[in-house]
Amino acid sequence: MGKGLGAVVCVALAANVSSAAAHLAAQMHLYAVLGRTPHGEPVLRAEMWVDNLSGIQVAAFVGAALLFVGWFVQAWEQTELLREPLQSGRRWWQSRTWALAGWFIPFVNLGLPLLIALDMWESGRSRTTARRRSRLWVIAWWLAFVTWTFAGRSAQSLYRRAEQAGAVREALRTGILTDILGMLAAAAAIAFVWQLNARMAAGRRLRYLDAIERPHIEPGPAAIHTQRPPTRPTPVK
Repeated sequence: MGKGLGAVVCVALAANVSSAAAHLAAQMHLYAVLGRTPHGEPVLRAEMWVDNLSGIQVAAFVGAALLFVGWFVQAWEQTELLREPLQSGRRWWQSRTWALAGWFIPFVNLGLPLLIALDMWESGRSRTTARRRSRLWVIAWWLAFVTWTFAGRSAQSLYRRAEQAGAVREALRTGILTDILGMLAAAAAIAFVWQLNARMAAGRRLRYLDAIERPHIEPGPAAIHTQRPPTRPTPVK
């Protein structure tokens, strides 16, 4: 897996951060307008901006999600090549199929992608305290992503049911929190992609150096004894 796809994924995630920031600003503006007047043209104009930016945000998320899942599957394939020889025991979810399907199966997608991400993060590295600590921010990224997903659904449900200005403002408060969580999750995902690419590149370099520096193994005593002694030349009479 080259750095090209990882860079494209990072750009797509950065676009998600930008769209979430724009949507956040539009929601804050609508929240302020509703605090001054519950009806009128300013409210309609502010709602129009929120609706338009919501569509852009959804499109940006879908594009980034498809790119991220594609990169995720390729990253799993690459980390399989970096596994230590002693890591022979395989679990049911350690396969390319689950690296892809784990994102789309309900309830399973709440934890399986994190499990696979941690497995990729640890692939080919020794079990040290530093490595165990480095997993914490991967878990923090996943928790931010899952929290953002549920907060977004809650905000949409509140906004659909809201009829009065007070209910709309309550939905907007949840929506503002959702956008903040979304920006944090996208920023953490960028760091995850970048760092995992760097770790896999370092793993490939270590494997290459280990291969060229491995000492030549001389034949053992058994091999020496099995060799036929050299024959003496027959003297010419």
